[in-house]
Amino acid sequence: MPNVTAVAGEDVRLWCPAGGFPTPSITWRKNGQVIPTSLRQEVLGNGTLVLRTATNKDVGRYSCVVTGRQGQTASSHTFLHVLKPPVIEKFGFRADLEEEARTQLSCMVTDGDLPFTINWLKDGRHLQHDPDVESKQTSDFSTVLVFKRLHERHSGAYTCEAANAAAAVNHTAILRVKPRGCSARQVNSGTALVAEAVVMDCSARGFPEPVITWMKAPGKVAQDFQPVVLDGVRTSQAPNGSLVLMSANTADAGWYMCQATNDVGQPLSKVVQLTVHAPARVVTERGRVTGHAGQTVSVTCEATGDDPLELTWLRHHVPVSPSHRVLVRESNAGGLVRAVLEIRAVTASDAGEYTCRATNPHGHHAQMYEIAIIEPPTAPSGVSVTDVTSRSARISWSLPQPAAVTIQYRAAEEESWAVHGRNVSVGQWASSHVLSGLTPYQAYAVRLMAHNDLGVSQPSHMHPLPFVGVLIFLLASSAPSGAPRDVRLAAGGPRSLIVTWRPPSPNLLHGTLRGYTIAIRRQNLQGHLTFLTRPASVPKDADGFEQYQVRGLIPATLYEVAVRAFTRAVRAAVHAQDRGFYEP
Repeated sequence: MPNVTAVAGEDVRLWCPAGGFPTPSITWRKNGQVIPTSLRQEVLGNGTLVLRTATNKDVGRYSCVVTGRQGQTASSHTFLHVLKPPVIEKFGFRADLEEEARTQLSCMVTDGDLPFTINWLKDGRHLQHDPDVESKQTSDFSTVLVFKRLHERHSGAYTCEAANAAAAVNHTAILRVKPRGCSARQVNSGTALVAEAVVMDCSARGFPEPVITWMKAPGKVAQDFQPVVLDGVRTSQAPNGSLVLMSANTADAGWYMCQATNDVGQPLSKVVQLTVHAPARVVTERGRVTGHAGQTVSVTCEATGDDPLELTWLRHHVPVSPSHRVLVRESNAGGLVRAVLEIRAVTASDAGEYTCRATNPHGHHAQMYEIAIIEPPTAPSGVSVTDVTSRSARISWSLPQPAAVTIQYRAAEEESWAVHGRNVSVGQWASSHVLSGLTPYQAYAVRLMAHNDLGVSQPSHMHPLPFVGVLIFLLASSAPSGAPRDVRLAAGGPRSLIVTWRPPSPNLLHGTLRGYTIAIRRQNLQGHLTFLTRPASVPKDADGFEQYQVRGLIPATLYEVAVRAFTRAVRAAVHAQDRGFYEP
């Protein structure tokens, strides 16, 4: 068996390479003496010897003796070495070390078997060459790390690592070097766009903690610095010392100084230049320009931004091309660039949206403008009549562009619009209107005119309405509202009565008179009406009377007679009546 090296304080297992059937017996000896079984020494069932918590007393020659069933024996030998691992005495740095001071760190291995290998690490890595730091091996079990002149760069975690054949151990101490005075990091110049947030970094370290102050030069030269006014809203200073401008403008551009002081030594300062670029921006608001046909229309666009600043007029995303009618006049004054779009002798085709686009190296911006051209309106077209009732009708029309509309209507039999026409005005956004208050069963003519600031259109083609109410006269509301007049009764023969009357007034007919219904019954006899229908006729006598002879009556009987007029198949809701007595 090979020799074995164990670490003091750890368990050791020695294996006996034996085999056979039946299983032979195994005996362990140390330096020729049988090893007794105890709490610290035990032979397992497979013949392995276990030594718990090894010490130097366990060092020696171990033999494994195997005895077979027939008494034959065999043995194997190994030598056990027990080594103690290194033990490092704890160490540390003082907490008040400052720059320029001197110090040292000792690493002492107080226990463990020689030889030792001792190394120093900083932040987990082997020490780099530093003229102000030196490592000295003072003995086989100690070393010293000497700092000849402390600097802030020496701050970190220092580890002493000691190793021997048994184990490797380490111990770490933290070094914090406090700067004397201030040390500031490099501050870089920067650029920003108008309205952007700007953060100018400035950090300093030292003991006591340095105070950072920001100053700004009032002119274009880095001199005569004045403290920056911190309002806590647009301009503020972050806890780490950075200067924060929430929304930069061109006035913020210039030279800034970051100054750090802590009352130890001289203040430190760094100068940085901030450049604020103004992207192109159209400052005129979106608007609408209205012009009359044939006149000159102009639209002004003004923009700000760093040079070079270019303004371009576009229509339908295409640059406007100058011509004998269209030109663009540009000017530059007071920090504003102006481009005036001018269109001469405008027509309806010039109406629409135009875009002014401003461009410079730092961005672009656009604004929309609308040009509206007013022309004398064209006559309404597509005039139609819908929703006809006995007293109203809806008039609809269409126009190529918005304009106010006047609806003029009159009775169809009248000839003069000037004398008999009635006017209704409708707003420019309407496309239909309901004419009300019409006379039932009356034919009308209607025409429409459009008008705006430039004049009135020609009338639309005269449109005859159908007989208003003709489709509605099947309803009760279209029946005559007047009763037959002057109803009279007279004896007409042995068994008959002659009923005479005059038609209702023409203005109460609401249609063409078609006929009459004559109702007759014996007096005091409820119900039992007899209805007789007679068509209307052209009256032949001078008084315009109608008459009808009722036959088949009972002699010596008093009768009641009522007469109602009707148009088409609709009877009047009112009637006239009379009483007559027939006695043969």
